[in-house]
Amino acid sequence: MAEKTELIEQFRQNYLDHLQTETYNEHEFNDEAASISILEFEDVVPECRLYFSLGLSSYSDKVGIKSELFAASSGEWEVIPSLLASLLITFVSLEMPIVDGQAIGGIENISDEFIQNTGKSSIYFTEPMNVPETLGMLYLPSTQRLLTMGVFITQSEHDFLVENGPDAFEEKMAEMNVSPFDIHRPSAV
Repeated sequence: MAEKTELIEQFRQNYLDHLQTETYNEHEFNDEAASISILEFEDVVPECRLYFSLGLSSYSDKVGIKSELFAASSGEWEVIPSLLASLLITFVSLEMPIVDGQAIGGIENISDEFIQNTGKSSIYFTEPMNVPETLGMLYLPSTQRLLTMGVFITQSEHDFLVENGPDAFEEKMAEMNVSPFDIHRPSAV
């Protein structure tokens, strides 16, 4: 337990050092399967909030990665922390691996209102993209990469991803100049 707590605190300090802020909100979520916190940073990127999980790395034996999740959003701030935590706790409880290039639906089981407001029904996992290089390349001793990015996507984007693969999907996002931070953006496909 002490090792898990130490790892979580290393992640927390790494976030604070790289984001150069001490101001954040911490949202804690506890379930039989897992305890996950979501740190919410308001003043790092204009008109956007950044979200970082704490605790996911403690369940690497269940989800296959020893990293934390990063997401960003230009809105829907009141629901994002619980949405991310619910998704991560589900991954841990079902022992589902989190893999770059993978998208998972099921947001409707957590918040229909989120889907109605944004049109986003899935979350896509990838290496951090369109972020400052220092943020995407955070490392801790004995880990490969600190962050896996979660990007909320539409059903049509999810379908395109399944049909064409992650490289084609990310090329399409780049071609359409899609910001992964804009939660209310139109679909790229």
